[in-house]
Amino acid sequence: MSASTSASTSNPSSSSSGDRLPAPLSLFKAPSAERMAEIEANHVPPFNAFLDSVRGCLKELVAGSGSEAEAAAICQKLNLDRVSVVVIFGNEACDADSQVCALVLAWYLSILYPFPQSGYLFVPMTNCPRSQSVLRADVLYLFRQAGVDVARVLYEDEVDVKALSGRQNVDLRVILVDHNNMRASQEWMADRVIGVLDHHRDDKLYPQTEATGNRIVQVVGSCTTLLADVIFRNVPYVLSADAFPPIDHSNPVPASPLGAIMMLHATLLLDTNNLSPVTQKNRPLDDAMYAKYMSAFRSLDYSDLKRRRADVSQLDTTQLLQKDTKYGQGDEYPHLIASIPDSLQAWSKRDVNLLPNIVRRVKEQNLRFAICLLAYTQSKKEGGKYHRQILVVVPKDGPDAPKQPEGTLDAAKLFDEIRRALEQKEANFDLVETPDLLPEEAHARGKDLAHVAVYEQRNLHATRKQVAPLMEQLLSKL
Repeated sequence: MSASTSASTSNPSSSSSGDRLPAPLSLFKAPSAERMAEIEANHVPPFNAFLDSVRGCLKELVAGSGSEAEAAAICQKLNLDRVSVVVIFGNEACDADSQVCALVLAWYLSILYPFPQSGYLFVPMTNCPRSQSVLRADVLYLFRQAGVDVARVLYEDEVDVKALSGRQNVDLRVILVDHNNMRASQEWMADRVIGVLDHHRDDKLYPQTEATGNRIVQVVGSCTTLLADVIFRNVPYVLSADAFPPIDHSNPVPASPLGAIMMLHATLLLDTNNLSPVTQKNRPLDDAMYAKYMSAFRSLDYSDLKRRRADVSQLDTTQLLQKDTKYGQGDEYPHLIASIPDSLQAWSKRDVNLLPNIVRRVKEQNLRFAICLLAYTQSKKEGGKYHRQILVVVPKDGPDAPKQPEGTLDAAKLFDEIRRALEQKEANFDLVETPDLLPEEAHARGKDLAHVAVYEQRNLHATRKQVAPLMEQLLSKL
């Protein structure tokens, strides 16, 4: 059971009744430096995965015969008497401001305080029945644009708060967004309110939120402005490209940081009549957040497109040798130079027959050799460094090798000349021969088929623009 991919811990505290409950939360302040480091070491979850996790956790906690045992087991593990289920919802109008704030705040808090480690499960709830969702066509469209599956969104008739409040091992809590005065039918939860985030006039209710510092009520154009300000000030990482979750090829939607920015930005425009100078609904903080959205859009949209362009995880070796390839040297030494946005380690892991497949491709095209120029950036956990590698493959001479023009070098001599040219100091590639970039199995599968050289390239600025002319110069002299 998990509502976030991050890790965290929490110390229990005692309530006035003696119950051991999760430690009180600071909803709108920055986490500790230690916790920040933990957050920044992980990707943020996609919105749909987050919603699926919340649904699954709720089902295990409040539905079915085993839910009490499940909740009790979690409590025992955390040394608690009860876990806190925090339902976050906006006003009953259920406009974009209410729905987006509930979803993004719950997503954000689940990253700061993941369940079950923290003892808190954050549940975003649209404060109307699902049947009324059609009344908010703008919200449905916005969710689709941001990659949020509306079928996964939780509505009021799908979150049984009464049942939650009656569970022995569950402590029901509430955070209000986009309003600070619940409707009469929900006032029974007044003493369960632990946070308020709103941009309307303050009715001064739920004073317990003031005492804990978990209350922001400030007149601005949109409640999303207050939420964005909290995130940008405290944990801007979650809205950055560094936090992008892995690409989901089965569900091509915007990365969750980009989706969050899209929803926050669009809602601000709706609430302020596109920042109209006529209606003058926007305040300086709205304008400041708009500027941040524009900057974030540029960075995130570019980063998302760039990583998708570089994503080759679904391509086989033949396709990779077609993706970004130049051909050279006419009839005598025809060859290909392919740019591969990946590491040799990852490529050979996906294709255990990497070298045989490269040789096959070279022979099919009646070429003499292939040079693969690999470039990639490590994951943040691996250090985040940029690397370049070079793989040289010259098929060995044999009965199935393409017929060579008279007077040209055989495969072994050609291989030696290519290596010498690449390794010479004047070429300035700063190469280090590193055979173990390919696993032993890969070398074994190719040793009878080709002459192979593998390099780590330390000059990170040298590209095909330098390699191709070098090969042309070399081959013209042979």
